[in-house]
Amino acid sequence: MPFGPDVSLSAGPRADEFVLRPITAADARLDCEAVMDSREYLRQWEQSTWPEDDFTVADNQSDLVDHERWNSENLAFTYTILDPSESRCLGCVYILPRTRRSSAAARSTRQPKARGNGRTSTRPSVTGFAGGRWTQGWMRPC
Repeated sequence: MPFGPDVSLSAGPRADEFVLRPITAADARLDCEAVMDSREYLRQWEQSTWPEDDFTVADNQSDLVDHERWNSENLAFTYTILDPSESRCLGCVYILPRTRRSSAAARSTRQPKARGNGRTSTRPSVTGFAGGRWTQGWMRPC
């Protein structure tokens, strides 16, 4: 079930510590590095073996092509969280439409494994940005 016609993908906030913007297939290398650095956390979160130890940039790019298409079709919105120079991926955020079974939007504030100095917190800006725009959906980190 896609988002309604009144909901659209928008640019995310820029802060001193990070940039939040829609993810594209061109982000595959940086995103793959973050995925593999956080693979144990992600496996627990997903309750699966994903990402496999041999997960490649090409595998990730294929996933990101899907995310980019979902963004353009309003099926879900995926954002990458980058350092201010946009040279290192710190994580990502999925904003998914609620299903008919859910009665309220749930916003996750859990963070992926800390990358870099571990002092960057995207939580207040990300949840404020998402919570103020997508009352039809719920958010989870990757």
